[in-house]
Amino acid sequence: MRRAKKAVIRYWRRGHKGYAVYHIVVIFSSKRARGPCLERLGYLNPQKKERQLVINLARLAFWLNKGAYLHPHVARLLSYLAF
Repeated sequence: MRRAKKAVIRYWRRGHKGYAVYHIVVIFSSKRARGPCLERLGYLNPQKKERQLVINLARLAFWLNKGAYLHPHVARLLSYLAF
């Protein structure tokens, strides 16, 4: 019997040492952390004086309705936005 693939919405770290930028992506939970993603939903740049967060809320809602679940770190970030 095959397992159903579960999609998860999580961070994808990019950038170099000391200057990280985090992409918020949808990826299968069985894939490795730096593997191919299904879709990029936005990014977080914590290096700016005011943290820069860009996220496509319509696509986020789409994936949540499809059954994707949030990684705890992304859920905590969205709780600050009162999503």
